[in-house]
Amino acid sequence: MTRAFDRFVKVYKLCGKEKIDGVYLTDYASLSPAEVPIVENMLINDALKLDTIAILGLGEIKSKGAETALRYLLSQVTAPSYVYLVIVEALYKITHETCYQKAIAENMQVIDNSLRRQAAIALENTIPSHITLSAFVEVLKTEQDPVIETIAAKGILIYFGLMKSSNDHYNFDKYLHLIRLLCDSVDEKSLDVAISEVEKEAAKLKG
Repeated sequence: MTRAFDRFVKVYKLCGKEKIDGVYLTDYASLSPAEVPIVENMLINDALKLDTIAILGLGEIKSKGAETALRYLLSQVTAPSYVYLVIVEALYKITHETCYQKAIAENMQVIDNSLRRQAAIALENTIPSHITLSAFVEVLKTEQDPVIETIAAKGILIYFGLMKSSNDHYNFDKYLHLIRLLCDSVDEKSLDVAISEVEKEAAKLKG
């Protein structure tokens, strides 16, 4: 057995954050051809029980069987919900289809604050597109939660290339004034001014 397989089996027996981290950090590409279906079946069996960690794992393994299982699960759950969000997040990781970005963004419009935060984080970690930009701009027009506001502001900076990722702490600090400008916008006019400032900074990078 490969080290990747041994690690997966070990962490998959754990609970909570350790199990989640293990699912994310497993080097699925290093699994042997014989090990892939074993891991896939373990994940699918638990995903069919709506185990969200297993669903996330299917998004990481990125196999055809994983995609088929996720598409089936999507037809069995209601939206908006956390399980629905995790499924579309996993499908996006496999396919990069923009319809799943839109589905993630739709979960940012719900009343449940926790679900909105999860959706904002998920969208922030997709490939920047006009969908992500539009969704984050719309959020900043009405959002009251400072955490979601900050995520949305970071998402806008990522779109314009001022941040490399959600974990780009160096550029977050560098452009903190823009983050604050976006978050402190009180109406569409001030938001337009803030976005204009972001665009000016992005233009400087392009020379």
